[in-house]
Amino acid sequence: MLSQTILKQNAKTSIKAGLAGAGLDASSQVGDGATNKIIIKNQEFTFGHGGRHMKNTGLNHIEVEKIIAKKITNSNILWDAKKPYIDTIIINGKTIEFRAKRLPNGKINIGTYYEKK
Repeated sequence: MLSQTILKQNAKTSIKAGLAGAGLDASSQVGDGATNKIIIKNQEFTFGHGGRHMKNTGLNHIEVEKIIAKKITNSNILWDAKKPYIDTIIINGKTIEFRAKRLPNGKINIGTYYEKK
């Protein structure tokens, strides 16, 4: 029993270390409803539950999040404090819609993203 607990803890530590090495926040969670943090050019992007919507698309949610963050970084967005910024990207022929909001602390939160059919 103790050895199983240690193995599970070591696996979690390894996953977190791998994410940190990839430039992702070490507190990221992996799996359905994944949350993530990506920093590009000193801009922090946080992600909500969109990862779970990628489950049956054949797309990797971490790659989708990187592409969304890069698109926002390379866009000239006029942020509205009351409304989210809504846009789409196409990845491997699939249209992914996302909703982003600039928070008062300067972070950009992508609360959700999903395949738009």
